[in-house]
Amino acid sequence: MTGPLDVLIVDDTDGCRDLYSLWFEGEYSVSTAPNGTVALDQISNETDIVLLDRNMPGPSGLDVATEIRSEGYDCQIVMVSSERREFDISDSPVDDYVQKPADRETLVSTVEQIATQRLYQSALSEYFAVSATVGRAETRAPRDQLETVEEYLRLREQAERKQADANSILEGRQLDWETAFQSLQGVAGDSNAPAAPQLQ
Repeated sequence: MTGPLDVLIVDDTDGCRDLYSLWFEGEYSVSTAPNGTVALDQISNETDIVLLDRNMPGPSGLDVATEIRSEGYDCQIVMVSSERREFDISDSPVDDYVQKPADRETLVSTVEQIATQRLYQSALSEYFAVSATVGRAETRAPRDQLETVEEYLRLREQAERKQADANSILEGRQLDWETAFQSLQGVAGDSNAPAAPQLQ
């Protein structure tokens, strides 16, 4: 994953869209939509995070979130609403819920947490992909023989760089790395893959 994360802000109130955009522009690539219909037209596989108003003309925020999930888009959805949450997040199509009026610290912190986790998961996926290849090579030949194989050494160095990338993402950030790691168990399932990188 390279470049700033793409954040789509969906709210039928002009002031909310403008304010949230100001909070996130610069660090993120920001786009906006005035309602759910426009949002569903704008969302793409490049979208990383959706800030979604709940009560809007046309499809509600929950309807839009459900459609996003059914279409298979790999993005995180934060519901932003004046209504108190009355449903279980784990049973809903949204990943987090922020109640309006949303202050800058709360909303920015929520998005930063999600952004950190997405970046970490991406880096960890890349690490496991390379280290699994290294592991398969080590099951086919003794390591002392592999130490003379240029491609093997290149992959070892690449795995070390990916591990360092994953660790650097977490430095100074409040993220439970074990949660992110567990979400990637399918990627890490190869018994030859090294353990997940940890903060030093």
